[in-house]
Amino acid sequence: MQPAGWDKDGWPWMGKDHDGNGIGEPVSHSPKPNVGKAFPVSLPQSSDEFESDSLGLQWLWNHNPDDAFWSLIERPGWLRLKAKPISSKSGIAGVRHLKIPFVEDSIHFAYNTLVQLAMGKECSATIKMDASQMSEGQRAGATLFGKNYGWIGLVKENGTLKIRANIKGKYFNGPDFQGDTIYLKLAISAPSNPRFYFSIDGSTFQRLGDDYSVGRDWFEGIKFGLFTYHLSQASAAGHVDFDYFRYKSDGQRPEGQ
Repeated sequence: MQPAGWDKDGWPWMGKDHDGNGIGEPVSHSPKPNVGKAFPVSLPQSSDEFESDSLGLQWLWNHNPDDAFWSLIERPGWLRLKAKPISSKSGIAGVRHLKIPFVEDSIHFAYNTLVQLAMGKECSATIKMDASQMSEGQRAGATLFGKNYGWIGLVKENGTLKIRANIKGKYFNGPDFQGDTIYLKLAISAPSNPRFYFSIDGSTFQRLGDDYSVGRDWFEGIKFGLFTYHLSQASAAGHVDFDYFRYKSDGQRPEGQ
């Protein structure tokens, strides 16, 4: 939250103008505005059982979505994501116009990655995914990313589903996967260090991958995401269905913590 208002000419301002040049700078803390009454502390909507035929307001797309490649109505009660090849073009990050070179198998270049912002200093999300319709070469799962990324999920190679974590392009391979439904868990500790877990039964989770820092110098913040994609030279094929995204957070903390 940033301080904001309108100047005497009716133009909006934001932040703190420390040097008097008429340009506000972001602040790390700002008092809540006085809206005339008190309201109980609450967090924005986050968890989703995907029971509606429209996306909740907590969700956004990491790229402009291709609406032919996702659905909430083809399988009611589930979010369906269909796999496209990733974009092979380099990109631009944020207001500083930093060039992001193309890297094969990087989730930064995947279409239709559905994301929402992380909240609190410690948080986690548990996801149930049906992978029974994945195609050869397809990747699918859940991610935590900013400037750096990591994900955990499934890859189909040589007709076999394999559990894999990808941390900034480094692979961590788990066991082959024999079923249709897998459970994934993403967790962030107070220093913003993500960890990834998988489960076959939804109750016993095993960690996969090592520590990394997401990084905070992309203005969008740290994001949870659901994804599926193919490598850049592949064809679009296969889909996965997500039954739920269940989020937990330490939430609002006392002032100064």
